[in-house]
Amino acid sequence: MKKTIIIALFASFFLASCSDEKAAEKKQMDAVIAIHDSVMARTGTAMKYQAELDSLYLKPNTDTLTRKTIADLRGKLILAESAMETWMHKFDPDFSGKQHADIMNYLGEQHKQIHRVDSLVNKAIADSKQFLEAK
Repeated sequence: MKKTIIIALFASFFLASCSDEKAAEKKQMDAVIAIHDSVMARTGTAMKYQAELDSLYLKPNTDTLTRKTIADLRGKLILAESAMETWMHKFDPDFSGKQHADIMNYLGEQHKQIHRVDSLVNKAIADSKQFLEAK
């Protein structure tokens, strides 16, 4: 009887810890995906600014300095878009057979990476917006 109670207690502790681990993994995954979704929501703005910059660049009366600035801003937008595509291509949400610690480490690193991408996108959009509003 004692053995059965001990086994039942151990099993319930084990199941509770597994449940806590899964909840922590889900929370971390949700944080990564939230940043991803936020960046994706701004890609339309980045594409719009890129098109506006292209139009300005092609105007015949655009001076050399302005063209250089436009090229730099377009480069930032393209780099940000490329960083997002690279991150999405490399992100692997399949954790089959992986240990909790490995999953949490992976998701922690992915959170840092997608946050860097978010910063690149924000900076490229803000710089482009500032330039375009001044024109």
